[in-house]
Amino acid sequence: MIPTRILDVLNSGAPAGSRPYIDIGVEASGTANNSGQTWRSDEIFPRSTSGPFGGPLFNLQPTGNIFRPFAQQPAHQQAGEFHPVSRVLDIRSQLPQNPISFGVPHPSPSHFAVPSSQQGPTPWAEAFSSAFNVLQNVSSQDPRVRRTGLASLSNLLRQAVNSVPESGGLFQGINTLLAELNSPSPRRSSALYHAAVDAMVRFEQGGNPADLEEALSHGWNGLIQIPEANRFGKAIHHNLLGQCLKLRFVRAGNVLDLEAAISHAQSGLMLQPPGHKWRAVWLDSLSEFLHYRYERFKDLRDLDEAILLSRESVSLEPSGMPNRAASSRYLAQALVRKFKRFENMIDLDEAISQYQACLLEESSDHDRITSLTGLGNALLLRFPQTSDPSDLEIMIMAYREALSLHHPSHSFRCILLTNLAGALMYQFTLQGSADVLNEIIELFQGALTLRPPGHPKRHAALINVAASLIKRFERWGDPSDLHAAIDLFTEAVTIGENLPELPICLLDLASALHIRFSREGDPADLRQSIVYSSKALALRPPEPSQQRTLLGSLSVSLGSRYTAQGSIGDLEEVIRYRRDALLHLSPTHFDRPIHLDQLGDGLIDRFKIYREFRDLQEAITCHQEALLLEPPGDARRPCTLSHMAHSLLVLYRHSENPDVEDLESCTQYFNDALTLTPPQSPLRSLKLVSLAACLRLRWETLKHSDNLDQALDHLREALSLQSPSYPGRCVTLSQLGDCLLSRYKSSGNVAELEEAVRCHGEALEGLPLVHPRRAEGMRSLANAFIACGTLPGRKFKLGLARNLLRNASNHPTASAYTRFIISLEWISAMEGTQRIEAYRKCLELADQYVSVRARISSRHELIRASLPHHIVSEAAAHAIIVKEHHNNIHGNSPTWEYVRRGFVSNVHYRSVRSMTFPGLKNL
Repeated sequence: MIPTRILDVLNSGAPAGSRPYIDIGVEASGTANNSGQTWRSDEIFPRSTSGPFGGPLFNLQPTGNIFRPFAQQPAHQQAGEFHPVSRVLDIRSQLPQNPISFGVPHPSPSHFAVPSSQQGPTPWAEAFSSAFNVLQNVSSQDPRVRRTGLASLSNLLRQAVNSVPESGGLFQGINTLLAELNSPSPRRSSALYHAAVDAMVRFEQGGNPADLEEALSHGWNGLIQIPEANRFGKAIHHNLLGQCLKLRFVRAGNVLDLEAAISHAQSGLMLQPPGHKWRAVWLDSLSEFLHYRYERFKDLRDLDEAILLSRESVSLEPSGMPNRAASSRYLAQALVRKFKRFENMIDLDEAISQYQACLLEESSDHDRITSLTGLGNALLLRFPQTSDPSDLEIMIMAYREALSLHHPSHSFRCILLTNLAGALMYQFTLQGSADVLNEIIELFQGALTLRPPGHPKRHAALINVAASLIKRFERWGDPSDLHAAIDLFTEAVTIGENLPELPICLLDLASALHIRFSREGDPADLRQSIVYSSKALALRPPEPSQQRTLLGSLSVSLGSRYTAQGSIGDLEEVIRYRRDALLHLSPTHFDRPIHLDQLGDGLIDRFKIYREFRDLQEAITCHQEALLLEPPGDARRPCTLSHMAHSLLVLYRHSENPDVEDLESCTQYFNDALTLTPPQSPLRSLKLVSLAACLRLRWETLKHSDNLDQALDHLREALSLQSPSYPGRCVTLSQLGDCLLSRYKSSGNVAELEEAVRCHGEALEGLPLVHPRRAEGMRSLANAFIACGTLPGRKFKLGLARNLLRNASNHPTASAYTRFIISLEWISAMEGTQRIEAYRKCLELADQYVSVRARISSRHELIRASLPHHIVSEAAAHAIIVKEHHNNIHGNSPTWEYVRRGFVSNVHYRSVRSMTFPGLKNL
């Protein structure tokens, strides 16, 4: 019968708006209130009565390893101050102190409540009476149903605590119900355990959150049914709850779920004495949960503890035991995480050995999939360090086997698709196969379909698809691939704004913008690329691989800005970042040749400024080291051969006594690079253009006509391999125009001159108005027009050439040095007093070039090497002719001041006048 004391308290009065809810967990029908409404249990028992883990709201509190019910809590915690069970052991102080609901969102309270139109002064008493009567009618003969109903009545009383003024008497009623409810029932706890396991398996297969909540509810109810003396029973329930909470943490990311999982694992481990045959199970669970916490907080104490726990677990499982494979796998996972932090190869080698041992022990498909994936991931980390082809082969085989064992709808299939694509990316880098690249894109796109909008890992899938599209753009030059990749990167940055992976998102977007700048020349893309790279570097990702990738990307963007603006500060940063990136690489790392070539290119650029041959020598050494790291057959070797050839070409051009052997070696390196590049390779056209430039220089030096013919043949072949939208087509057209112009000057064939004009015109049309290379394109077309101007009836071409040179000298995005060299040609193309504007611009650009690109100590040497001596003297003479003081030409030019003191002052004024042109002598 109903406890009289409870009804007395409930009848003492309650607010008219309070609405009780009950859940007796049975299918029945009855009367909810005096209005005669009928109900079913699934309609009236909302989840709002669930406790922290889906069970009754008993609000158990930890006391060591023993939990006590609500009525045994301290008085200051009984008045509704609920503390979830997750707050045990070493919960971090920053976690919230307020009550937290671990259940699903509450459904509408209209399922079972006294209707507001009929609520009297005692709605709680009516509700309790109705529920108690139903319980007596349907469950008197069924202990299992009766226990569930008692739990629901207890929950109902719990709600009344905050609604009834005199609530103290309710605690006695709650204790009466709990006394019967908490009586040990091993058979029931076992049934609940198996029901929880079944629900958890359903969740892992189908991903329905309701199944996971059901597993938590059964697990919690089962735990409280186990007698205190049954330590093993309590331990396995703690482990089950920990696994369920881990799954919910992975799904929703609530750190309290993870802390609760760790607490359950620790409680279960404390119930298993050292040496117990099942102790390894709890060691593995706690190790796994600590891995997750390490990934969230990056606390090395968690990682070190996880490794110790896994080593103890492996030691407790002799070879052949069913759980040894799982223990070895957890140890391998911890060692891989430690390698990512410190890059100690001993850790990675041990992890690979543990995974290989797992594959010898495991028989089930699920465990084999996990070990195959782990082995592939570990080899994916070791291959860049060792460049061992066997590692790459085993890695791809492991991923393919794991993928074949996976169900198409499995939640972890996306990870396998991504990792297999990553392994194939290395194969593509080495072999350059179009089929491999297409498979990579398909795999990444398949992974993206499994990461719909709202998925916590969608940003990673977006980055992978975009990166593969960038690779295809670099090979075939389709602009749609580039723009699609930038859109995907932008979406990834937006999604990952508050995620740890933000530096990688920013880095990839910066790289894509830099590539578009290289193609279209928009300075805004370059500025944004540098901003994103700098922001990513400022976030300081913890893993060395991410740091060196960021350094490399930022150095590339700064290198482009240096090329466009000529700031020596940018170049110095480029060299510094590339040196820092090399410090993060082992001597045999897969990516080391790339960084060596980049450092060599930066040193060559600095050599062109300061003429310090130690920079050039170091650059050659970098390229030589890169060649040693790329054995014959490596798909990257042709690019390194080209870098080496370019450094020797610079050495030949700038040596005081050029050695023809350097030119011959340069030609040989370019030839070798072309030979190693397959005919179908998209990079073949670049190798043809580089070799053609070398052959043209060889023709200018040795005057072998066959060299110029070969250069023309190579350029025509390169042009045939490049689509109209190919990013480097403008360079090829310009090179072809220069070679045709050179042969016209020696042969006088007007058809070749006309073809040269067409090539330069087409190259200029393919460059956007703000592209930095457009200034050089205008210069090349102007030279062709000047040659045309010498032909009968084509003198008007000279005017076109002068306008082009004027516009090129004033181009807004070209470097000061490029415009300075063009201004010298502009002076030569002008006549008489028309040169005044060109002289003024030349000296202005000389000031910019010297002040931006040179050290103070070497400015005079740079002026002497770069500025022809006759320029300033002729500028002064022309100023006199037009009755302008020389300051009207040069203003306060430091270049003029240097030349005036060092050169013009030693030349007689009449000599200056006479060296300009004959008309001066009559003035």
